[in-house]
Amino acid sequence: MDIWRWVARQVAPLRAAGHNRLAVALVQAPELAARGQTQRIEGLLAPASESAETAVLPWAGAYLRFWALRSRVGNRQHGAIALADINTMHTEVRTGEGPMCPEIVCPAELVLLALSNMDGPGHVVERSAQVSQQIDQLSPDWPSFAALSQGYAEILIDDDRPEEAITYLDRQAGRVRAAGEQTGPYYGLAYVRALRQLDRHDDALRALDHLEETTLGALPARMPGRDDVQRRVRFERARLLAWQARTGSVPVETAMEALPGVSEAEAHPDLRAAWAEAVENLVELGRVRNNWQLGAVLTGWSRYCERVGAHRRALEMSLIAARLAARRGARWVGGAARARAERALRRVRRADDLAADLAEARADAAALAPVELPVPPEQLLAHLNERPGAAPAADDPAAAAADVETRADLVVAALAVREDDLSLLAALGQLGGALRQPDAAAEAQWPRVAADPSDERAGLVLLDSLHRAEDAAGMARLARATETANPKIRHWALARAALLAGDLGACARECARLVELDPAGLGARRLGADVAARLADWPTAQRLRSEVLMLSPEPRPADRWALVVAATAARDWTTVRALAGQLGLEVPPGTGPIDQRGHAVRIRFTDEDGSPRQAYGRRTGPATARIVQVLPNGAACNVNDVVVFDPTPLEPPPPDEEARRRYAPLYRHVTTLETGGYWTYSYKGVWPGKDIWTQARARLAKAGYPTWDTATGESTGPRARTAVSPDGERLPVLAGRVAVPTDGDPAALDRLLHELTDPWPHPLTWLDLAREIGADLTAHEQAVLGYGL
Repeated sequence: MDIWRWVARQVAPLRAAGHNRLAVALVQAPELAARGQTQRIEGLLAPASESAETAVLPWAGAYLRFWALRSRVGNRQHGAIALADINTMHTEVRTGEGPMCPEIVCPAELVLLALSNMDGPGHVVERSAQVSQQIDQLSPDWPSFAALSQGYAEILIDDDRPEEAITYLDRQAGRVRAAGEQTGPYYGLAYVRALRQLDRHDDALRALDHLEETTLGALPARMPGRDDVQRRVRFERARLLAWQARTGSVPVETAMEALPGVSEAEAHPDLRAAWAEAVENLVELGRVRNNWQLGAVLTGWSRYCERVGAHRRALEMSLIAARLAARRGARWVGGAARARAERALRRVRRADDLAADLAEARADAAALAPVELPVPPEQLLAHLNERPGAAPAADDPAAAAADVETRADLVVAALAVREDDLSLLAALGQLGGALRQPDAAAEAQWPRVAADPSDERAGLVLLDSLHRAEDAAGMARLARATETANPKIRHWALARAALLAGDLGACARECARLVELDPAGLGARRLGADVAARLADWPTAQRLRSEVLMLSPEPRPADRWALVVAATAARDWTTVRALAGQLGLEVPPGTGPIDQRGHAVRIRFTDEDGSPRQAYGRRTGPATARIVQVLPNGAACNVNDVVVFDPTPLEPPPPDEEARRRYAPLYRHVTTLETGGYWTYSYKGVWPGKDIWTQARARLAKAGYPTWDTATGESTGPRARTAVSPDGERLPVLAGRVAVPTDGDPAALDRLLHELTDPWPHPLTWLDLAREIGADLTAHEQAVLGYGL
């Protein structure tokens, strides 16, 4: 049984009993794991804990913990850094000391994946032991049977036994079918990997085609997990076709058309290896540009593998990065890639072929011509600044126009002569950020700080690189190195390290110490205000923002707006009005909250489960808006809430003048000042026509029940939906949400909806509302089934 059918069986009785939030959590967890959205899964733990307390589903917490870990070792490719958490869960399940677990929770699968990420071939014995302890005890109709069968096939492939893997998969698939179950799409992907290792690329492509046409073709279009399988198929096909194009078996255009975009690989670490291999082959064919931007992508990915303890994957990715760097003559980037490869090689076993590849990469680098400085080293930065795209920062669009790697190699060459030149070291830090290897820049900057820990600028230059590299250990080391010689740098390092660790209280304390050390300093106040805002300590945030304005010789508009936000959140309307005048904004006089009817806006916020959401609102003040959209229960905001937003737009307006007139700017949600006090229910049925529905919405609004449509008969594109009447007529769908005051009577809304919709020729349903008030569900359920709603 695949996981999705297992989940469906668990969810049905939960929905029937009214535990919709928990049912949603069970459905979402595997889907979120497939997308690598670990934080969102962790955000689902609250309803699971509630269910455990009420004995609705005692194993829900363990189930969600499993999927959070599955997300880490699956999509996110975590290796060594996940083992401690996995071993804890494994021990609890094995000894029975932890919460009861359902059959889908299989910690052995997590161990297999983590060890595979670390070093698949090097951990064949340990992985085999995990499978042998588990799989013989399982029935083929258990969801974990398929996962462990695929895991053992992967072990055979890593042990250079791909033919045995195919035989084993055939045998296990036969057992699954004999039990009346289906193998699922992931079996097919394991076949493809075995065929690829056997150099049977045509067979592997045919297997992918078969997987799409049969296994995927038989699945519902909206089935959870389908997108994940389709992504894997596309990336695997791209890898196979790129190799075949390189060998002349298929046209290069075919391989290029199959190559997914880099942003998709960026979002899914488990697909990066396939993309990198495909691109390396297409670079060899001259169809993909081997430029510094590609190098930065591969550098970032290999560093990610190193950070999460995926040692073999770090080695393989670093070797690709090193080979391509040598081809384009990038010495510094190539050297850093080889250094990462060397570190990873020391952590893996059975890697003679990769060691040989590394030796070849060293030889390629040694053959590169030495870097020649165009001017004396002390004049290099001035020379580079005269050229287009000079001194690009990591987030600077101008960097796209510059050959950043060439500049970096020149700076490194100059540093070989002037190793203590702080301007050169600072430039290297900026270039390292653009090239996604700030760790390599920090390595070059450390000796300068070690030689003179009292040099504040040297400490700040190094700290900037450590911050870019998210190197908490490096920040702690810097704090120790400057403890007596430079307390200011020490506290900056501790503040940044605390922020990286999520310890906002510690970061705030370090910022306060920095203000004591440097009473006129602005940076610590800005960081302290940011932290205070995250802690919802708005009086402190306002005080620090006010001090920034007072101490700044030339205050920036951004600082004024930051104070507007803090003062608004602190409800200091006098200050908000004064600042509005300074910014040239007209606001109504008075002393209370500002509530004027402004233009439409969109507010981006984060739900309780970590998922992003946008909501429409109406601007009511310099940094406030009232939400007008009815949102699902559990969303961070709902209709009639008054929110504070950051007035910095998150996107540019459209270039077309007509589009700009209809455009609602997008802003980031900061905090909620007032909750509107509404609970939401859904409605869905057949579109009755514009006039009828307009009148019905007006009646609902007059009674205090705001609505928001998600589909109407006037919807086009993805929002357009259709129902099918019992006699086969296709009809447009009306769907949306209606809100009831939390102190109101849902039964009154039910009565009004009946009054409004009973005369309609086709039904409108509101199942969740009817279920909550204990109404007869028969008519609603018959309409849902009869019209395919």
